[in-house]
Amino acid sequence: MNADDLKRLRNAANNAVERVYRRRDEIGGAVNWADLSCVEAAWVRTDRGDEHAEVLIEEAAPEAVELQRAVKAELAIDGWPDVSARTEW
Repeated sequence: MNADDLKRLRNAANNAVERVYRRRDEIGGAVNWADLSCVEAAWVRTDRGDEHAEVLIEEAAPEAVELQRAVKAELAIDGWPDVSARTEW
């Protein structure tokens, strides 16, 4: 995955966040919905040699699993399967 792909992924993640925002009443966890956005898309290689794409969503607790799952699902719908979503303040 090159830099252009990662930029497209970041844009797709922000679009996914917007769609999830519309159903925020269904998403539990500590989330600052007013400032929620994707701030980074990355290609990650683990110490075990596994590789995957990942997006970082700021303004939500690291344990905001429902939000992470919702963003991941929206990205899959948009043609970005197997992208993990992380959240942090």
